[in-house]
Amino acid sequence: MINYKLAKQLKDAGYPQIGLKYTWYYSTSPMGCYNLGEEYLDVKNYPDRIVIPTLSELIDACKVDHFVLHYDGRFGWSAYNFQGIGTAKSYKTPEEAVAKLWLKLNKKNAI
Repeated sequence: MINYKLAKQLKDAGYPQIGLKYTWYYSTSPMGCYNLGEEYLDVKNYPDRIVIPTLSELIDACKVDHFVLHYDGRFGWSAYNFQGIGTAKSYKTPEEAVAKLWLKLNKKNAI
């Protein structure tokens, strides 16, 4: 699970804020981490909530034909696509690495 700071970066960069069943999200009111359970929620209608995407949701959101998610036991996780866009460093979890890849891909697409 990604931390609050990274989830907020994703939200601020335009990552979709749709909460499907069992989606985890952070809330600033009250501060904490919650699960939607059986309900469906369009988190956009709740500005105090930030979706915590799963690894598979992050991979889907990258919308690239091919990319590499690499684990090096010494340094951690990294992710990059075949055009050479990727994480500059390694991260503790695959979710962090793919979230950082999504941020890079969407920053480039916004230019």
